Amino acid sequence: MDDSYGPDPATAPLPAPWVTTPVTGDLLRGALDLERTARGGLLPHRLPARARA
Repeated sequence: MDDSYGPDPATAPLPAPWVTTPVTGDLLRGALDLERTARGGLLPHRLPARARA
């Protein structure tokens, strides 16, 4: 019977580092109308401009 409770911390692989990517208008495919939020983000409009007019 194995008494271990997971990998040995001395030999376990390190977790991968976090990758952060800023969300820009170029990243949002198909969202032509973007609005800047108060917190510095981007808010895509769900309706095209002609439907909001």
